[in-house]
Amino acid sequence: MSISRSVFLSWLLLCAALFAQAPQQHTFYVNGITGTDTPSSGYEGFNWDPSSTVPPAPNGYRTIRYAIQQALPYVAAASGNVVACAKIYVQGGQVYSAATNGEVFPIQQESAIGLEGTFVGLGYSAYPVLQPPAGVAALTFSATQSFNGKISVSGTLFSSNHYRYLEFRGGSHAATMGASPPVMFQSFRHRPRFEDCIFINQTVSGIRIDQAGSAIDDPKIYRNTFTGSTATKGVEVLGSGSDPIAQPDIEENLFGGASPTGLPTLGTGVWIRNASTGNSNVGGIIRSNNFERCDNGVYVESAGSTTAATIPFDTIFFSNRFSQITSRAIDLVLNQTVRASISITDCVALNCATGIRVSGLPLSGGAFGLEILKSAMRNCGTGLDVSMAAGAVAASTGVTIQTSDNVMQQCTTGIALGGGASSATVLLASLGDRILDCVTGASVNGTWNGGVAFDSDIFGGPGGTGIALNTSLPVHVRSTTIAGWPVGMNVTAVSAASQMHNNVFGSNSVHVGGAGAPAITWSCFQGLAYPGAGNLNANPQLVAPFYKLSVGSPCIDAGNPSLYLPSRDYEGDPRADISRLAGSALPDMGADEFVLAGSARSYGARGFGVYNVFPTIGAGSPTTPAGSLLAITLQNANMQSFPVTATFAFLVYGTTDDPAPLPFSLAAFGLTGSYLWNNALGTLPILAVNSGNATQVIPVPYNLNLVGGTFTFQWFTIMPAPYPAVTSDGLRVTIGR
Repeated sequence: MSISRSVFLSWLLLCAALFAQAPQQHTFYVNGITGTDTPSSGYEGFNWDPSSTVPPAPNGYRTIRYAIQQALPYVAAASGNVVACAKIYVQGGQVYSAATNGEVFPIQQESAIGLEGTFVGLGYSAYPVLQPPAGVAALTFSATQSFNGKISVSGTLFSSNHYRYLEFRGGSHAATMGASPPVMFQSFRHRPRFEDCIFINQTVSGIRIDQAGSAIDDPKIYRNTFTGSTATKGVEVLGSGSDPIAQPDIEENLFGGASPTGLPTLGTGVWIRNASTGNSNVGGIIRSNNFERCDNGVYVESAGSTTAATIPFDTIFFSNRFSQITSRAIDLVLNQTVRASISITDCVALNCATGIRVSGLPLSGGAFGLEILKSAMRNCGTGLDVSMAAGAVAASTGVTIQTSDNVMQQCTTGIALGGGASSATVLLASLGDRILDCVTGASVNGTWNGGVAFDSDIFGGPGGTGIALNTSLPVHVRSTTIAGWPVGMNVTAVSAASQMHNNVFGSNSVHVGGAGAPAITWSCFQGLAYPGAGNLNANPQLVAPFYKLSVGSPCIDAGNPSLYLPSRDYEGDPRADISRLAGSALPDMGADEFVLAGSARSYGARGFGVYNVFPTIGAGSPTTPAGSLLAITLQNANMQSFPVTATFAFLVYGTTDDPAPLPFSLAAFGLTGSYLWNNALGTLPILAVNSGNATQVIPVPYNLNLVGGTFTFQWFTIMPAPYPAVTSDGLRVTIGR
């Protein structure tokens, strides 16, 4: 069949006209009290902003559902390309429900149409409240459409499926999204943006992502508040079927919040479960959130019975705050074939039953990796709890956990490994961690393949037992300091393959007890002649409260360099360094490597501020000899999403790092997500910050009496109003020569 030349030219002209249109954002207005659901009663034209002087329509539409239908003709498409989008402004200070304005739920969302409450622009005292009936969701997103928080049209960026200044009250969910086969793989993408909204008292969850495969769900969930009851989940992510991809960005939200009764105000903040039958990627980025008075902070589970290779979750936890969590701040359950990685960095859990738990019975054929860096668990029942269930598991299944530069403090148990007999391979490697003031520093129980290593760690009392071992696993304790306990190490059973050397046992009533005492060599025992090659009976001369070696310690250069050495000491200094004048680079005993030239190393977790501000402290040089200039640097004191930087900053200095009650939360002072990492004896003059950076230069006096002395520093960055100040991590400086 052919078409005439004139018809063809008309078609070309029509297409050219569509593409020549200037990109537009059409605006509409809803008022549930004065509005009417009649054509054009709520249409405002192009690019109207509720904060502008342009008055709204006399009445507006009455229901959100009707407004969406009126907006649809203006969201045009040509050859699959969006050439316009629409925003619906919803009047604040009123409830939208069947009883109040005839709203019918669920409200089906459409591509390129967003909702925004007029709370801010028009100065009303409350958000518009969307209140669906019991058992019904407020908003639903079709599985056969694509939704984007922002769209680019002819090079211009427009707000699209953006939901802001709305309160969702009651119902089963505030919003549900997801896709199921037979939708073409990755042909539809759900990425709406929820920002500055309130989710309260949903019976199931605030936002539910139910991804059954064949599409992508990666919404942005940003700066919202989720609260309700212990039966409610804040954000719920479920992967099932084949090839599900669900990777939401969950940032700067409050899950839970203050409770006048002191009881939890939310069940689980973020709940992620993958029960897929094939390759998958279910997880997300969980960054800069506050979890307060929740039953659980974050729950992540690989579930079901699958033999297919999967990626159950690939999740990043970065700079989250957990406070007063009834059960677990982060709960990771492995009950499925595993091939995944999880990273937890700069997270702080205070007053929680458990900081981080890893449990379950992983099936065969996968490998799970967990990395925990520069995080803190204080006043928790257990800081890190690893408990594998008993059962037959193929030896090819591996669970590898790497912890570095964390602090577990005032916990019942700092690090606990337990469980029944399993053939899974479980490896835990702890490097440079500080386990302080706990009842038990570390406890290793159970039978499985693998092993445990404590390298360059500090176990500081005065609790009950530093390290308790009752396991068939090899447990390596190397270049570690165990001091101040009634019992430094208690061994009921441990593998003969264990390596224990280059350690310091100081000020323990009993250094090593139990019937299964292992061979320990090249270690220092204060007041005890412990049998073993290279062992010392001497006072290690540890400097309180840091557990560092003093200038005259007999442990300096006393380690054996031919034995396994960790890559670094607990601060980050080389494991074998020059410690004496005209000396050689030899390893010391214990967690600290005494560096003759001094050291300047960061410690602790960075604070986080509004719009992801992560100030970082550092030093111009890793060494600090007497008579030198100590340059303390500030970096990253700027918002990551906006061109806003800190205006000023000042240094707080002290003489301790993180003994109790540190780290101390500054949330009560308006600095939510920031912590104090030293005893704050004073401050240095305020400096101007340039592009997020600043440098404070401090002359180090040439006084040899200062050699071996340790001081601590921390930046407080002052952001422009109305944003709060934000703290950096800490800097530990030891004077050398």
